[in-house]
Amino acid sequence: HFGGCTNQGVKISKIWPEVSSHFNGIPDGDNNSDPVPVADFTANCTELACSFDGSASSSPNGAISQYEWNYGDNATGFGASVSHTYAAGGNYTVSLTVTDSTGATATTSKQVPVYGPGGEDQLQKGVARTGLSAARGEMTYFYFDVPAGATNITFDISGGSGDADLYVRKDAQPTTSTYDCRPYRWGNTENCTRNDGAGRYWVGIRAYNAYSGLSLVADYQ
Repeated sequence: HFGGCTNQGVKISKIWPEVSSHFNGIPDGDNNSDPVPVADFTANCTELACSFDGSASSSPNGAISQYEWNYGDNATGFGASVSHTYAAGGNYTVSLTVTDSTGATATTSKQVPVYGPGGEDQLQKGVARTGLSAARGEMTYFYFDVPAGATNITFDISGGSGDADLYVRKDAQPTTSTYDCRPYRWGNTENCTRNDGAGRYWVGIRAYNAYSGLSLVADYQ
């Protein structure tokens, strides 16, 4: 009852349930979208042991209260900075989900290449080795271990500049005169497909002319 009016008005507390239900609980013009956090992380691996740091994650609502990791091999972890050791090399999809002080969440995922014991000379199934380079005449070797039952064993080089030659040989390092596969193509795009069964396959990349920015990937079915 305001200003002596005979109309006593209506209390908002009485009519709000009806108004709220009409607009599904959201006032007209309000999309109910609060700012969300941003998830981000870095990865650093030495052979099978990897460390992950999610401290670059942030939120406009306040501090990040929880960091939840999925390492891509059915293992999980919690914390801003964590470590994880994989059972085998490979290309793993690692995910980080962060939760801020208001309960809002965000998730990001990255592909993390993990190399097994044997260092940088060992190729992992389906994991590209990138940024390869060599001076004219140099031969660089890699090896690829193939299990029993594998078929369609492939070796591909591509990208970059210059002229790299691909050589593949099972059980021993190839040379320019002894090999199982040598595509003989100009440039950096060459591939070999083998079906010689399980074992260690050696890959040689020779710089017919100096090359850089080359990628190498080995795979099988």
